[in-house]
This record gives sequence, structure tokens and C-alpha cells, in this order.
Amino acid sequence: MNEKIIRNIGLGLGFLLATQQASAQEAGPFYGLKLRTAVQASEHKDALKGYFLGFGVEAGYQNDLGRWGAELGFLYKPGGFYSADVTAIGSVTAIKVDPAHSVDMRKSQVDTLALRLSYEKPWNDLGLRAGLQLGKAKFREEYVADISGTDGSYRDAYNGVIEKSALAVSPYVGVSIPVMKDQFLEVQLVGLSYTSATYVHVAGTAGGQGTHNSKDSVSTATRMVPHLELAYAIRF
Repeated sequence: MNEKIIRNIGLGLGFLLATQQASAQEAGPFYGLKLRTAVQASEHKDALKGYFLGFGVEAGYQNDLGRWGAELGFLYKPGGFYSADVTAIGSVTAIKVDPAHSVDMRKSQVDTLALRLSYEKPWNDLGLRAGLQLGKAKFREEYVADISGTDGSYRDAYNGVIEKSALAVSPYVGVSIPVMKDQFLEVQLVGLSYTSATYVHVAGTAGGQGTHNSKDSVSTATRMVPHLELAYAIRF
């Protein structure tokens, strides 16, 4: 009986040791490439598409305690053309905008050159990940409009581009799943941060291409939009 107990204990310790050795990471620096895409996990904002695309190059250090990484990458969130609500446009006179004879077309996008800092902790056959994305997120809006008053007393034709760049901090957390040797699938929840910018026109004093009046302004808003991200990582 004692021999059986000792043998079982020995087998158990051997299994734990083998598991620990399998989960241990070879200590030293690493380098890698990543391709990513993400789908938005909330309602759409600023007429942007419900996804983003990105890629990056990574370098870091790993040991039995975990993996510390720094990734320099590019992220792009596109938008499509849409027709803005012309009835929301104010006027310098009492004459309102005629929606039947007015159009305001817009298109937005966000792109970011960012540094991602991450820590990954081994857990069984997975890696538990968390980190921050730091960079300058650039929001770009294109607009072209032709606005008329209900009595025909004014007609504003204008177009242009506005850009808003701001420091953005986007946190993320997720898991890393090994696919094959030195290749991983990362599943993460990312809070994508940026500052939107919307051109606000006051009807009644603009005429001609690119002409704006002094009452026009740019409205900004700070966003953090959750996305579910999938990234494929190759390390060497």
C-alpha cells in the first residue's frame, strides 16, 4: 500500500513538473509581426464603419514570469459617405434651410500610428494579456454641401476637409492562444480612443467653392469605443 501511495505521489509530481516545463517560456528577447482586425462592440459613432484594420512589428523580452512587449503599428478605421441632416443647420436669418433643395455629404475616417505596450502572463496553455495603446489618433472629415433657404434668399455652396489629431490612450485586455510553434491568435477587448471633429456651418453667408463664414465652427468630442479584436502574431 505504501509503495502504491509513493508511486502515485511520484506520478503526480512528475505530471506537475512536466506541465510546468511545458508552460515555461524560453528566457530572452523576441521579435514579431502582427496583423489585426476588430469589430465594434457598441453602436456606431461619427458615421465610421464598424471595424478597424491594423498591423505592427513587435519586440520584447520573455521569461518564466511572463512576456513584456512593445509594438509599433498602424491602425485604420474607415468610414463611408453619408448625407448629414440639413434641417439641423442654423441660419443667420430667420429663413430656415430648405431640405428639399439642400444636400450635405460627409465622409470620416480615423488612423493612428501607435505604440502598444503589453504584458502577458502564462496560464495553462494560454496567455493572459493586458496593455495600453498610446499614439496620436487622427480623425479626418471631408464635406461638400449645397444649402438653400426656403424662400431662395440664400444658397451656400462649400466644401473642405478638417482634421483633428489628439493623443489617445486605448486600454486592452485579452488572451493569447497558441496555434503552432511561435504563432498565436490574440483575442482582445480594446477601448479605441480618438477625438472626432465635425464641421458646423451657419447658412446664409457662404458662396463659392471652399468659402466659409466667420460663424462656422468645428465641434469635437472625445470617444472611447469598445472593439473585439483578433490579431495573428508570428514571433521569432
